Amino acid sequence: MAFSPNLTMDAADISGAFQTTRSINPANLRQKMEYDAMGHVTTTPKLIDGRPVYQIPCQYLDEFGVDSNVSLSVFNAPTALIPPLSRIQLVGSVHLVPWVRNGRIAWSITADSVRVMRIDTMPIKQEDVEE
Repeated sequence: MAFSPNLTMDAADISGAFQTTRSINPANLRQKMEYDAMGHVTTTPKLIDGRPVYQIPCQYLDEFGVDSNVSLSVFNAPTALIPPLSRIQLVGSVHLVPWVRNGRIAWSITADSVRVMRIDTMPIKQEDVEE
């Protein structure tokens, strides 16, 4: 069955920004899995158009702040380490699928890939904290 999202666009057409919530190590990134009818994760790999997808832990930012109703996946997993709190850019085609979560519209976004635009800030290390 072909992937038929409600909306497909070019990555450049997406407004707002995405920021990683933690470091993304390609060696630890795993393919997404399907869910059963009860909402439990299975051992069946999730495929879209026969291609695996990978979850990118990030938050979506727009002029109103952080929107927790947006999730991001990619067809092509990153090949290099992405530092925490990196601003990332979607690359290639982007497929948006709306769905309802807790009575609100949520969005699942699947992009071809992502790339780091900039690192907004670095985490504070314990040795940097003054007592």
